Amino acid sequence: MTLAIERPLSQAVDGLLKADIKFLVSNLDQATYDIAYHFDAGIEYILIDTKKHHYQIKISQEKITLLKYPYLHDGSLGAETEQEIVLLPQFVALLEG
Repeated sequence: MTLAIERPLSQAVDGLLKADIKFLVSNLDQATYDIAYHFDAGIEYILIDTKKHHYQIKISQEKITLLKYPYLHDGSLGAETEQEIVLLPQFVALLEG
């Protein structure tokens, strides 16, 4: 059996999605992930570092964006991958991948 739940789409970011992302981030293992929060001009930034990847989650009224940077062999950050987050499983898959 397949169950589908549809929520109305709006221009504003879904408050439940924001809350779920913040909940997941706050429950990440502090020994594995370095996490920092930053607010600037009404935009919330969540920075996550795993020593293998550096993630920047940008939460605004319009959208949620995840920027992912790999660490290179010399310790510098490589090219970014940018993805707009619209579903929670998508966010989890990007953090795990």
